[in-house]
Amino acid sequence: MSFSGLVLAAEDKHEEAFLITQQVDEARHAQHFNRLYEEVFHFDGSFEDRLQRARRDLTADYFTLFDGYLVDAHQALLSDPSNIEAKVDFVTVYHMVIEGMLALTGRTSRPPTWSGAESWPGICRRST
Repeated sequence: MSFSGLVLAAEDKHEEAFLITQQVDEARHAQHFNRLYEEVFHFDGSFEDRLQRARRDLTADYFTLFDGYLVDAHQALLSDPSNIEAKVDFVTVYHMVIEGMLALTGRTSRPPTWSGAESWPGICRRST
């Protein structure tokens, strides 16, 4: 996910610096999931190959949110970074819905079958 539109919409250097860190975090997320799909799920190929393979398991609702609402909100922000409504729309879709609801829920509600550290190296910690 690119945050370039949001970075362009920064109102001052402090906000810009914060938003750039968000973009770096997204790059880290991409690296993490690339390694997860390569090393744990054993998906072969390049980053793009693994991404396409993972997308086969997603629902139409995923595509509506990520490839529809999120892309549209980002495009609106790129078109006019000074548009506060476009900025609020992007922040709402990405930070509130995707990160705040989906990612946080997914991170905190793993199925019990995911508890074995041997099955999920680097994801789950062993209980001591």
